Amino acid sequence: MTFNSAPVCTVPNDTSFFQCTPTQVCLPWSGTDVDNNLQSCTKISGPGSLIGNTWCYTPSGDETATVTLRCTDACGMTCESTFHVTFDVNQAPTLSLGNDTSFFQCATAEICLPYTTSDPDPGQTLTTTLISGSGTINETNATLCFTPTTAGVYTFIAQVQDPCGGTKRDTLNVTIAFNTAPVASAGTDQTVFQCSPSSICWPASCSDVDGNLSACELISGTGSYNGSQICFTPTGAGTTSLY
Repeated sequence: MTFNSAPVCTVPNDTSFFQCTPTQVCLPWSGTDVDNNLQSCTKISGPGSLIGNTWCYTPSGDETATVTLRCTDACGMTCESTFHVTFDVNQAPTLSLGNDTSFFQCATAEICLPYTTSDPDPGQTLTTTLISGSGTINETNATLCFTPTTAGVYTFIAQVQDPCGGTKRDTLNVTIAFNTAPVASAGTDQTVFQCSPSSICWPASCSDVDGNLSACELISGTGSYNGSQICFTPTGAGTTSLY
């Protein structure tokens, strides 16, 4: 006399897939019965469809599919097996050029600004390129460099891309101001009549539109400057130049 044995369910090993876009995955499964009286095999829980001896499913995004299959023989005995499939669907990287900023330059010089990139999918190589603006991207030290030639606003648009083609762009505005020479005022030419030599003083000043004046001084002529006026005492008739 031979007694019935339960069928055997064979399912895929737990596995994972990284996908650039959600794509159908099909994995093999089987139901066997040593008594040759297998009656049916069905999916009793989880997503996907059984197509012949394959389980097929298209994910909608990042998820783990948990699937349980059951096989039943003619005697009503069953087997059940569960497997897990983890899907990691690519997400676009991120790029930050930083906040809009401004620079004051005494003379034209190169400016390098740091940027940052990140990717929610680890292990991918990212590529950063300059889409718009006159400058260069240095991926080795993650900087955007340019040399301004005139005062004004410089606009840059950069893009980061991952191997799956996911992209992100960011825009940066950099305002450049160049130094303007200061203005010195030693007063207007004048003629003074004196009965005898005595000190003469008149207003003199320096100004700078950039607000970065560092010195204002008398560099030629016999006299002195105290920050608000020039004074000198002539020794005789004639023309004296002070500046």
